[in-house]
Amino acid sequence: MIPRGQQFTLARVTLTFLTPVGVGKGDAEGALDCPFVTDAGGKPAIPGTSIAGVLRSALPPRQADAWFGFQRGATGEASRVEVSWAHVHGADDRPAAFSASAGNDPVMRAMVRGVTRDHVHLGPRGVVAGREKFDETLVPAGARFTFELKVHEPLAAESSEKSADALLDHLLALLRGGGVVLGGRTRRGHGRFVVTRVLRGRFNLASPADRERISRLPVDLALPLPPGLLADDNEKVMVSPEPLLTVRAALKPADFWYFGGGTATRPEHRKGTGAEQKQVQGIPYSETRVRWTGAGSLQQGSMTPEGEEEYVFVASAVKGALRHRTAFHFRALQAAIPGAERGRWVAGTRHAAEPGIPAEVEELFGAIKKGDEGRPGRVFVEEFTVTKSSHGRLDHVSIDRFTQGPVDGALFDETPLRGGELMTLTIHIDRRGGVIEPTARAAFRAALHDLLAERLALGAAQNRGHGFFAGILQDDGALDRWVEEGK
Repeated sequence: MIPRGQQFTLARVTLTFLTPVGVGKGDAEGALDCPFVTDAGGKPAIPGTSIAGVLRSALPPRQADAWFGFQRGATGEASRVEVSWAHVHGADDRPAAFSASAGNDPVMRAMVRGVTRDHVHLGPRGVVAGREKFDETLVPAGARFTFELKVHEPLAAESSEKSADALLDHLLALLRGGGVVLGGRTRRGHGRFVVTRVLRGRFNLASPADRERISRLPVDLALPLPPGLLADDNEKVMVSPEPLLTVRAALKPADFWYFGGGTATRPEHRKGTGAEQKQVQGIPYSETRVRWTGAGSLQQGSMTPEGEEEYVFVASAVKGALRHRTAFHFRALQAAIPGAERGRWVAGTRHAAEPGIPAEVEELFGAIKKGDEGRPGRVFVEEFTVTKSSHGRLDHVSIDRFTQGPVDGALFDETPLRGGELMTLTIHIDRRGGVIEPTARAAFRAALHDLLAERLALGAAQNRGHGFFAGILQDDGALDRWVEEGK
């Protein structure tokens, strides 16, 4: 028998987030509805339980029990994997694990402040439901976090279980493979990351030399490591089969488009001069992010300068539009089945009860119900930023609904984006958790084709013709094969 804790492999893993991330506290905090978890110094952090949980959920049940432990009644086993909290990096590219304040570090100040997004609750018709509004605070895109993974050897030397090195390789492959995301609101595109660096070492505490090595390993992740204590591990190991179906589409804006809710950060967002200068009402949403520059093991971090915030292609807006259109196509396809109730896919009168989202579509996009009911969605939309686009400027007058004439003093304007670079929209569908109903698959494909054929608008001012895109699928037929599997 190998005593627990005597032989293990340890890795320090650094992640760089491609999109905003946040592990929610679960309770409101002052004026904030959904703040993120912080450490004792008030800096954003990711609990080790969150990391362990997503790694465990990516494994088959038997492997999950063998590697991460289990408890059933009076029986159980301890986890072979230990995961520390992940601590955020400052501008010097070092994790600030125990510092009490952000000081003069501009990156750390931005991490503590976070970015706040406003949301409204949408009803089954795809419009605002009542007066329900909420916001969430997230760590900006580009943030870096470092945490430790420790994997123990099996207790029995002759065990058929994977060695500590092999098990760590598998966990690192899950992190590097793109199928794991961290934090909350992952179906809205949050929490996607890349593994930036891994330092690892193997220890056998029966050896005096290894006991001396582990004694020199600093507990504070911010402290520099002694030379030779941990080695670089840049091996890229992929795990197969991939549990996600990935669909990519190349999008090109047909004309004006933007996701609203932005603030004036550029000259194009203002009108007038001097004391008469005002902010335009309709502004594309943009966010600051961390930029990392330099070569070597440590880089230099900085926040995007004022006026250079990047416009966000908001994933929640894409998901909401696809969800609503998928429900439409599902009802239409169901109505076409011989003997089906042909009127169930559209409300008969304007006063009819609003139809709910079909359960088969909820299987794809998730549902929130009263109490403890609900289910997570299986569609993940990747969020991205847009840097190459031109600004339009449109002035409007508000029209009286009765006379169809202008309302006095009700002028408004907007600065939508126009055209821009060819963009890649990436959507992942989780194939675990059971088979998705065939008609729902076909409805999802039809909704996506509507988006690519300029029949489904995204973002703000859709009723004025904004937000249409043309595009083609770049998935080598993966979506069609997935749809045909269910027939």
